[in-house]
Amino acid sequence: MLDIYNEAEIYAGGPAAARFCLRLVSESERAELCTQCGACEELCPQKIAIVDWLEKIQQYLAVGE
Repeated sequence: MLDIYNEAEIYAGGPAAARFCLRLVSESERAELCTQCGACEELCPQKIAIVDWLEKIQQYLAVGE
C-alpha cells in the first residue's frame, strides 16, 4: 500500500492512479483491513508509523470517489 501511494505521488498519478494500481494488491493486503495493532511498526526497520500511513492512504484512495 505504501508503494502504491508513493508511486502515485512521485509520478503525479494522484489518487486515480493509485486506485487503478490497487487492483494489483490482494484483498488480504489492503489498507482497510488494518486492525491498528501496531505489530508491523514493531517489525519495521525504518520505524515508519505504518498505522498512521495506512489511515492516510485509505483517505487518499477515497478522494474523488
